[in-house]
Amino acid sequence: VPLVAEGQDGAGPPPEVETVRSAVLELYKTRLRSELQLSDEQADVLMPLVDDIDAFRRDLSERRRARQIRLQEQLRGGASDAEVQASLDALREIDREQFEGLRERAARIDEPLSVRQRAQWRILSDRFRERVDRRVQGIREQRRGRSGAPGRPRTERTP
Repeated sequence: VPLVAEGQDGAGPPPEVETVRSAVLELYKTRLRSELQLSDEQADVLMPLVDDIDAFRRDLSERRRARQIRLQEQLRGGASDAEVQASLDALREIDREQFEGLRERAARIDEPLSVRQRAQWRILSDRFRERVDRRVQGIREQRRGRSGAPGRPRTERTP
């Protein structure tokens, strides 16, 4: 899941996104180091792995977005069933890559951590991603509201 909303033209995120993405990643790393009480040695090993996971997710997100745009164009343009199936197969391959790639990267992150730190990492990562996803959804809904595009009403959640 991308950390920020996609640009209106569908070509990717707006230009300020990299600044926001970097700030979010740095906040995550700070929280990771603090909540897991990482030693300097553990932090030296983990931080490049966290950067790798972020880059991996971004790459897959961009590829998925491009493939979904292509699929929408195919459906509007009257593409053959074989062409549409090829796009569906490509999306399925991206899903497979994501599953396997994240599993492999999580195993590398687990190596220098104690059992309790691994549990804390999983909980922190899930909580952090959920919060980011909720904020991104709010931004998307606000942008739809400003552009006059129809959107679902936002439901308030209590933390």
